[in-house]
Amino acid sequence: MFVGFSDSATMSGDKLATVHDLFALAMQRSGVWVGTGQMPSNSRSATRNGVNGAGWCSGAMARSPSDASVDEMRPGDLDTAPLFGRRVAGITARLHG
Repeated sequence: MFVGFSDSATMSGDKLATVHDLFALAMQRSGVWVGTGQMPSNSRSATRNGVNGAGWCSGAMARSPSDASVDEMRPGDLDTAPLFGRRVAGITARLHG
């Protein structure tokens, strides 16, 4: 089983390319890829601080200013990570149960 996550300083940056490279490697090894399973926070009332605020589905992705410390990550990105982790753990349990 394979998953991907990435962080960069720009909204698009190379995050998607990084995760797609990991996806290709997973497929070359006959792996099972697990995406976020999270709907994007993309309604008019949503903010970038919501869960999956950037709307990525193929892996967990975050945006952090290049001069920021880890303590300055967006709350929504931090909230997205444990949800993704629980999804991965659940699917792992089902596959290896």
